[in-house]
Amino acid sequence: MGGRSIRSTTRIGADLIEHRVGIIVAVYLVAAQAAKVATQTVPIAFITGSDPIEAGLVASLSRPTSNLTGVAFMFTRLGEKNLATLHELVPKAVIIGALVNPNNPNAEPQMRDLQAAARMLGLQLVILAAGSDRDIDGVFATLRERQIEALLVTADGFFFGLPDKLATLAARHAVPTFYPLSDYVRAGGLISYGANLSESWLAKPASTLENLSKVRKSVSFQSYSRLNSS
Repeated sequence: MGGRSIRSTTRIGADLIEHRVGIIVAVYLVAAQAAKVATQTVPIAFITGSDPIEAGLVASLSRPTSNLTGVAFMFTRLGEKNLATLHELVPKAVIIGALVNPNNPNAEPQMRDLQAAARMLGLQLVILAAGSDRDIDGVFATLRERQIEALLVTADGFFFGLPDKLATLAARHAVPTFYPLSDYVRAGGLISYGANLSESWLAKPASTLENLSKVRKSVSFQSYSRLNSS
């Protein structure tokens, strides 16, 4: 559900409750927020790149008391580090583009953190909004016109589904690009830093659902944060 709007995802969450599902698996923040709005009793397993406390999913990582559990990769906290690494990689690049999905609830805080980091590094940050495939094509077509010298792809569920497209466009337009996942590098991208989703429980949904089924009647749930270099 990474590319869906909050409104449409909320409707889907409500439909699931009407169908009396036993467990909800919510992939990415929008889906998790919608599921939380829909029910306070059905167990919800989420995976998000956000801080689940700041996002309002859980009150605590150590002792949550709600019906939500999941994995948080904290991608949205890595903007400053990623921009600094890109600057080290391409030190002569002064005008840096940041590819952001405006439909993502994390877009505003990510842009705010990146702007602050850019000022500290003496860089000019240009926000490149793209919420669809067509938008992405349009952004890359205007990179030279905007004098973008390097590009940083922010963490977003919609972008996560397009590693081949983004890596291909970056190579075609010869723009050094920093990515939030190693999947982009495997697709031909230059460099990445972040968690390895292929090793997460997202890659093993069957075992995850089995474990959730065993604790379905449990009072407390546990949330975990995980971050690896890749």
